[in-house]
Order: sequence, then structure tokens, then C-alpha cells
Amino acid sequence: MDDFLEYGRFKNELGVKAFLDISEKAEQISVEAIGSNLSVQLSDSGMIFNNLLYLAGKTSWSVRFLATSGLMLQAYMLLRIRFEQTLVSSYLVHEDREKGFIPFLKHNPSNEYHFAKSAKEDPRLNEFFSDFLDKEIDGLKKKAVEFEKHFNPDFNEDGFEPHWKWTNKSIFKIAEKRDELTEELNQISSFPLLVYYRVVYKAASSLVHADRTSISKNFITVSDESNHLVDQPIYLLLSTLYNAHLDIIQNYEVLKFLGIDKTEDYLSLYEDYQKEIRKAWDL
Repeated sequence: MDDFLEYGRFKNELGVKAFLDISEKAEQISVEAIGSNLSVQLSDSGMIFNNLLYLAGKTSWSVRFLATSGLMLQAYMLLRIRFEQTLVSSYLVHEDREKGFIPFLKHNPSNEYHFAKSAKEDPRLNEFFSDFLDKEIDGLKKKAVEFEKHFNPDFNEDGFEPHWKWTNKSIFKIAEKRDELTEELNQISSFPLLVYYRVVYKAASSLVHADRTSISKNFITVSDESNHLVDQPIYLLLSTLYNAHLDIIQNYEVLKFLGIDKTEDYLSLYEDYQKEIRKAWDL
């Protein structure tokens, strides 16, 4: 956890403090393990996954900070991103390298060309960014074409339209394939992420897309004390509880993939997590 940041005033409500601590421990184990292993830091895989963990850590902290500061629905919306981070990381870890990691690694030029091409086709954006676009777009296209040819030797660049995604799979299909790949592994990795697709991704999508459900009693209620609209309090617990589980999964799997075995540490942390869940739900 960043020393200059503190949790909000709800950090001791609904038993969430235990889940905040678990998230911190999950990240601390991986930060220390990677930080003390120079060969992992310098490897291609190590740099990619370390960057993914960096973003995941900042997102996890943001979920915790927002939730404990009373911005519980905003935390739950951000939890959707936190789920996608864990899902993509887990899929890259378990999928065949040529189907997962390599397309992910090499796709960036195609993505950059897609955005540059879109900007150039918009008169207002093209006017604003014309100096950059005129100078860079041909080089970006060349790199994007190389990406396409790597996966399709018969690729014809006539009328080329760049792929702006590194995989054609939907989030649901990525989760489905990931769960298929991990179903025989230990209790941390075998937990089906399709569960979080249904309870986090789908539910939070209503808030993200501002549909009718986003202003229903599913998410908003009236305070008995002030008679004002407030977030449903349960999202304080759900955001921090789900977030802690995702932190355990991603940090554990990345270390395992990079050849750093902290299985005992994470199994112990996962056992603590399960105990806190039973306590939170009074089971």
C-alpha cells in the first residue's frame, strides 16, 4: 500500500478491514518476490507480467480507497476493470503461448495504427494531430501489417483494416476458456472466473453503461438518517471482498508462471480469505 494514502472512514465497517489486509498481503508477497529476482525482472515475460501487476495493484488500491471512502458504487464499477485484469492475466498464464501471450505481446502496433487511422479519418482530430499523424501513420501501418502477417502468412494488406483487439474472443469466451484450462489445478487457480463475469462484470456493466438498472434499488437506496439517496451499503463489502480474491489469484498465478513458487504463502492467505468470508456472511 502507498504510504501517502490512507483508507476512508468506512474501513472498519462490515468486517472489510480483513479483506483490505488480505489484498495488501497478496500484493506484498509478489512485489518482494519479483523485486529480489533480477533475472525475472529482465525477462520478456517478467517485464510484461510485472507491468500487469503494477496496474492491477493500483486498480486494487483504488477499489479499496473508493469503497472505504463511501464511493461504493464507483468502487464496484472499477471492480469490473479489476476482474478483466485478473482474467486476461490468468488466460495469458494458462493458454498456449502462441494463442495467448504472443498475440498479446505483439498486438500493440496494430492497436496504435487503429487509433491513428481513426483520428486521421475525423476532420477535427486530423487537424489537431496532423503533424504527428502525417509523420507516424505509415510507420504504424507497417508494424501493424507485420503483426497480421505473423499470424496469417497469406495476409493481403490491400484494404487493410487493423484489429484493435489482440484476441477475437469476448470476455465471456476468454473466461470460459480460462476456466477450462484451470479446472484441474489447485483451489486458487481452479476457481471459475465465470463466476465473477456474472456477479461483477455483468452487474457493474449496468453502472458503467448507465442503464435503467443503474438507478434502481439494486444499487441506490434512501438513508434512514438523512432521507437522501445513498449507495447500497452491501457494495462496501462486496467490492473489497471480491477484490481481495482477485488479488490472490492474479499475484499467485503470475509468480507461479515466472518460476517463483509461493504456493504455500498464497494457500495460507486463501485459507484466511475463506475464513473471513464465512465470518462476513455469518456462516
